Amino acid sequence: MDIAPVNAAMLMYNCAVANLYEPLVFEEIERHLHKYENQLRPRWAFGCLYGIYKTSAGTRKGIDFFEKEVLRQINDLCKIKYEVIITINSISRNN
Repeated sequence: MDIAPVNAAMLMYNCAVANLYEPLVFEEIERHLHKYENQLRPRWAFGCLYGIYKTSAGTRKGIDFFEKEVLRQINDLCKIKYEVIITINSISRNN
């Protein structure tokens, strides 16, 4: 199944916001990481990373990939302070 980058970000982010642990969703998205390289806008990359951090539903491979995508666009993300704050909050609540 092909999942567009924006839809992947929305799924991962909204799973986290709704406190849904859906590892199958994350596994399916992670099967297509090679298609997302350099395709994610800053907020999309953030949404994916936030979802993985908060739900713990992703793998190390997914975390590494989305961290790389976020860091690649860090200058754009620095303008988005709210996302940084809630990401730190999600990590602190992750058991």
